[in-house]
Amino acid sequence: MMQRLSAWAIAHPRVADALVALFFVSILIAVGYSLRGTESEIEAPWQWVVLILPAVALLWRRSAPIAAIAMGTFATIVAWFLDVPNFALEASVLCYSAVVYGPPAVGRRWAFASTAALTSFAAFGVASGEADPYVIPVVAATLAVAIFLGMNVLTASTELEHSLQRAADLERMQAHEARHAIADERARIARELHDVVAHGLSVIVVQSGAAQRILETDTDGTRHALSQIESAARQSLTEMRQVLGVLRTEEADARRPASGADDISDLVTSCRENGLDVELWVSGDVRPLPATVDTGAYRIAQEALTNVLKHGGPKATATVNLHYGDEFLHLTVVDDGRGAAAENGSGHGLLGMRERVEVLDGTIRIGPVIGGGFEVDVTIPVVTAAQSTPSTPSQTS
Repeated sequence: MMQRLSAWAIAHPRVADALVALFFVSILIAVGYSLRGTESEIEAPWQWVVLILPAVALLWRRSAPIAAIAMGTFATIVAWFLDVPNFALEASVLCYSAVVYGPPAVGRRWAFASTAALTSFAAFGVASGEADPYVIPVVAATLAVAIFLGMNVLTASTELEHSLQRAADLERMQAHEARHAIADERARIARELHDVVAHGLSVIVVQSGAAQRILETDTDGTRHALSQIESAARQSLTEMRQVLGVLRTEEADARRPASGADDISDLVTSCRENGLDVELWVSGDVRPLPATVDTGAYRIAQEALTNVLKHGGPKATATVNLHYGDEFLHLTVVDDGRGAAAENGSGHGLLGMRERVEVLDGTIRIGPVIGGGFEVDVTIPVVTAAQSTPSTPSQTS
């Protein structure tokens, strides 16, 4: 209930201030009427004006807090001077408002000045015999508590604003790093594609040259060469379609052959040498894969095992399952450690895996395992194409 009221007051500040002012005006009017028949009875219109003026100042406690506290303090002193009853409750609200809504330094100075002025005037009234001694500590304590609360609220508000700013800056930095991570992964995929396509085109060039040389002397050899050209062209075209749209960066550095699914066993051995207890299980019809699928499977397994080494803990164990299906390659990496990363995908390695699987039209599930641990589950479609590397037919004379 209080949260709803607070939210409503923030959304409608002018209406909220009007209601606060109306509340205090109502109290003061009730006090004024209660004095009828006593020595302090309020009769003249100007006395009513002086009585309710400090409450009216509350209308501007947010929009013009300095003017409001000046008006309220002056009206309260005038009321006391003319023996019009006033308990300085409105002044305490105005001191709080000056600290919270006014300029930081100026608002505090006005709040302290109002407290000093009203306390001094109360002491003057006590010294002249027109007020009881308890008035001084009551006025001073009321205004001091209001200032203290205002300073606490201002400090909390400032800290919240700084925290939100830091969170926004962190979010922007993470988004920037994520974009760079995706760009780097796309560039790496593009470099690997370069090797794949270059190999396919090299096969086509070699086989077409051989076909031209034996065109009239070896019909079967020519037919075989043309068949190999067709297979290589189809496979290269399919793989190019898989990575269509991937950004490619020009680099002149030396390239080495990309690792594939067959090299996952070497990867597992390397992880064991680095202290990770890991097992590899391979099932299905083991066979050569399209180059992008082959390299992608290796890179995904490499990133998943690297995450286990980094985040799984010293006693973590892992299992790699690689299944060669008729139409899909299924790869899972499961560990029983603390978990590689959060499901929100903020880690660069997870972003890279997701990007690679998306390019290959596959599916990926990354997340914690019930009972502890972490799992990377990937399914990649295997395109039907020529799976073996064609050989150049020998030239006959």
